Amino acid sequence: MKKKRVNARLLIAGIIFFTFGSLAAFTVAYFKSYSNNSVNTSATKAEKENSNNSKIVLVEKKNDNKEVPESPIVGEEKPEDLNNNKEAKLPSEKAPEKTVDENSSSVQDISKAKEVMNLLKTKVDSDIDKKVAYLTFDDGPSTTVTPLILDILKENNIKATFFVLGSSIDKSEKSKELLKRIDDEGHTIGNHTYSHDYNYLYPNRTVNTENFMADIKKNNEAISRALGKEVESKIIRLPGGHGSWKGTDLLDKHLEEQGYVYIDWNSLIGDSEGIKRNKDQLIARFNQTRQYVPSNNDLVVLMHDTYGKEETAKALPEIINILKSEGYEFSTLE
Repeated sequence: MKKKRVNARLLIAGIIFFTFGSLAAFTVAYFKSYSNNSVNTSATKAEKENSNNSKIVLVEKKNDNKEVPESPIVGEEKPEDLNNNKEAKLPSEKAPEKTVDENSSSVQDISKAKEVMNLLKTKVDSDIDKKVAYLTFDDGPSTTVTPLILDILKENNIKATFFVLGSSIDKSEKSKELLKRIDDEGHTIGNHTYSHDYNYLYPNRTVNTENFMADIKKNNEAISRALGKEVESKIIRLPGGHGSWKGTDLLDKHLEEQGYVYIDWNSLIGDSEGIKRNKDQLIARFNQTRQYVPSNNDLVVLMHDTYGKEETAKALPEIINILKSEGYEFSTLE
């Protein structure tokens, strides 16, 4: 009887020992598994965070280095106050229409458009085997920049075309003297209107033919007074360019009836695009825009000699050298 009680106690002790042993083993295994899972979870989370951070860096780097090509040809800026020597400003980019539609085919290859060919096609005596560059300067004369331009042209024995504003001519006696110098040195004087006032010339972005014709007449009168002789310049450049405005058909008819021709441009140096560029940047812009002109086409280069365009004068000698090295001859629009 005593032996049976001992065996029973041993059995119970064994069961208790086994139970506690199993429980202890299970507990150790559980905590080990939990610890490993925690480490793995932390590692996975860190990897994901690192992965996400890498992607962000790549995206940011890609965006930082993304280059948006500029439109090849852009029109003139709107001079808010040329007569007060203030830097002209580009019209708001939020406007429904820009001064020139940067995406239009006539902008990307304006050399094929009537805005240029309107005049060039009249030069029937030109040698088609020659490459001709027409250097044009708008919005002058100014007492600060025009003399520099004239000096450079004289040094290089080059004649250019100056699309002048009557409001700039009437600004001072010195301005009138500069117009005389332009004429005396054999350059062509073109008509860029008297006022260059978009609101007057193009209300609601539509040409007011009556106002426009009156303004070019007023400009010719200012030119005549300054030169002391009767002058009627028949070479017209519309402020902002011909292709920028609505309702040009009626204006074209009046211009043709009165013997006027208009001329835009097919290359530019970017000295009037609302971005302040230095000499090297102007030259780079020139090289960029002229690549859209077929190599056998004449170049009509848009530049400005109004106030604040000293960098244009600095860039001009190199622009001339580039064109000379490529076999261009220079002429005026007449």
